[in-house]
Amino acid sequence: MKATVYVLFSGLKHYRPPKEGETVFYWDPKKKLLYPLESSLEGFSEYDVVDSNITTGKSVEDVVRDLNLPRDKVKVCGNPLTRVAEKIVDEQFSNANPDPEKIMLAFSGKPGSLKTFLAKGLAISHGMPLLQVGKELQKVADVGKYGEVLAEKEKVNPFTVGELLYPILAEYDSRVVIVDGIKSPETLFFLSYSTRRPFFLFIVEQDEMLRRKSIILRSDPDDKYDVERDRLFESGLNRLREHAYAIVDMSDWRTLQPLTHLLNLLGYRTGKIVDVPNPFGSKLPILELYKRNVMKLVAKKTVVEEDFSSQSFHRSYVERLREHGINVSGEREKAILLAASAFRIVDDILDENTVRNMSPAFWRVHGITESVYVATLMTVKAYSICDRLGVGKQFLEMFEKVVDAVEYELLVEDGREENMGFDSWLRAAEREAAFREFLATLAGCPEKGGEFRAWGLKAQAKDDLLGSTKGGREDTEKKLNRILFRPEWEPLLDQTIKSITLSLSRECPGNV
Repeated sequence: MKATVYVLFSGLKHYRPPKEGETVFYWDPKKKLLYPLESSLEGFSEYDVVDSNITTGKSVEDVVRDLNLPRDKVKVCGNPLTRVAEKIVDEQFSNANPDPEKIMLAFSGKPGSLKTFLAKGLAISHGMPLLQVGKELQKVADVGKYGEVLAEKEKVNPFTVGELLYPILAEYDSRVVIVDGIKSPETLFFLSYSTRRPFFLFIVEQDEMLRRKSIILRSDPDDKYDVERDRLFESGLNRLREHAYAIVDMSDWRTLQPLTHLLNLLGYRTGKIVDVPNPFGSKLPILELYKRNVMKLVAKKTVVEEDFSSQSFHRSYVERLREHGINVSGEREKAILLAASAFRIVDDILDENTVRNMSPAFWRVHGITESVYVATLMTVKAYSICDRLGVGKQFLEMFEKVVDAVEYELLVEDGREENMGFDSWLRAAEREAAFREFLATLAGCPEKGGEFRAWGLKAQAKDDLLGSTKGGREDTEKKLNRILFRPEWEPLLDQTIKSITLSLSRECPGNV
């Protein structure tokens, strides 16, 4: 039976999971503590003391003395740096320096702080592997209802989580690995030393009221224990702050500058949304956050009680319907105002519009995070109304088409999709065509769907040609590589509209 004692934290550079017949211990020479606590070193036939960068051997001899180990059974393991050390070390290991090409991006924070949004957004945008602590631990251990079972084990051995995650993290050969959900310095240092990846820790925070609202809405299984969960991990998170590379406040995206700067140093493409740092180098994660949250709340049949009458500012669709001889009121009108206003809030972020109707755009006043949150709830409330009216399925179909069209626009902006001219414009204009087609259904005249689709395409073409004169907005489309309608495409648009009309006449010959 062998006992392996790793000297904290330097000895962890040579860490490996224990083999059969081997028991692992950790010795803190500063605190004079042996982990697991209250464990015994008696009765072993061999004691391997592991340290790194051994020069005089004094640190190893101190461990032997402090732990009162039988010297004749001790084997010193590590990498020697001097001739003297070479004679002291019984089992020599290779260089213990960190890999100069590899790092660990770590994110910590309370649930609902959007740290996972940041981690996933970076993983997708930059192709970085992502290790989500909570999800991985649930696969390999009994964590309890909200982490309390595993936390009890950490009281005895604070490196328990590190031991569980090490085999997963060690498998990654990528230059950068993201670890989302670190809850204690012990886990952070264990993973960093054992995989020889220097860490850059970002503590992610959020407006507390908005964070709690988000948790109530999302209602994940462990969210019902939010108070107990916060109390359980509060100490670890507070101690992690001492080691943070930066504190990120998601209520103010300007605090993302240190993260954005670090990614630039690492050679990744980043950007700005007007003057706001964007570490993703793309706005796709923002659109994905909006879509994912809407679909999640819809699937959970979430009831949104908030009154958004002051935010439901986009009335032009209701007015244009009246121009077409269709009057909508009550619940139908409310659903149109909610959906149209929500789409516009998100559009202004993605289109980098700072002005709307001669006033600051919603996101410039409330910030990106709160704006996406408000737009999400407005969309879900609009869906709920439509569902009560019997057109919930059609609303979701429209929502998917609108988001897909906007996603395509962003892919073209990022250079990941090619602008193929009129066909690409049609694909992007689907956001307007699909919404107006749905308006026919919501207004109670689904037979006008084709007519409204054609109306949407004409409106989008006209809007594109107006350019920078639209309601005081900046002309951002060209800067963002948007697919804009061109005058020479008029014949192609006429042909498309004729095709829509012909299709409609075949479906409804009595309406010709």
